[in-house]
Amino acid sequence: MMENKGKIPVEVYVRYSSHAQDDGNSVAAQTSCAAEYAESHNMEVEHWYIDMAKTGRNTKRPEYQRMKQDIENGNVKGKTILVRAIDRLHRNAKNQLVDAEWCRKLGVRIIGITDGIDTDAPNLPYAYCEQIGKEVRDISDEIPFEIPESWEWCRLSDITIKEIKRGKSPVYADSGSVLVFAQKCNVKTGGINITLAKYLADSAINKYPQEEYMQNSDIIVNSTGTGTLGRIGVYSDKDNPDNMPLVPDSHVTIVT
Repeated sequence: MMENKGKIPVEVYVRYSSHAQDDGNSVAAQTSCAAEYAESHNMEVEHWYIDMAKTGRNTKRPEYQRMKQDIENGNVKGKTILVRAIDRLHRNAKNQLVDAEWCRKLGVRIIGITDGIDTDAPNLPYAYCEQIGKEVRDISDEIPFEIPESWEWCRLSDITIKEIKRGKSPVYADSGSVLVFAQKCNVKTGGINITLAKYLADSAINKYPQEEYMQNSDIIVNSTGTGTLGRIGVYSDKDNPDNMPLVPDSHVTIVT
């Protein structure tokens, strides 16, 4: 006769940042996802820890801290933490690495359901993992050196206002109402020289949505091919005394 060992006790952590988040990260979606996973994997939710309106960029979240203390003090039976996705726990590399060490010392298992991450899996130890498309990979080796306590590692795309991308291949004209910022405008001696910019043909203006126009304090990166970087400059409104609208060409990447 087979012995019934019962269900595995798990602790579920839910973090909801703001009402601006997509439905996939709503409290209802996260709790439903965890409950369904637990039910189908012979698990029983022992406690729900839910932080509302809390950023994942720091660890000063009351329910997150309570969960860790409950595990450390033996207030709960479970040593498995279930989250809809790993970024519900943290959104920066340093804190994830600290958690990795905490898990190792206490024998805590973390499961990121939609990421496909399970720290018990031998081929995917919990470290700093990132999901690109459907692929989840460990990128801990990209953390090159220690930084001060008040700093944190993050992806550039996480702190920009708009998508990082190169401009379009322009259609030039002898005159017009919009200028095209080319690589040569990012001068070798430093600074920006708008007088080297050419005019964009009026017929091409409608191909550029408003968010693709350059703004004050934009970081300008000369770039070609699949990742070759050249000179880097910072555009300022004072570089454009005539206040001409400005768009980047296909060899210039804008970081806002």
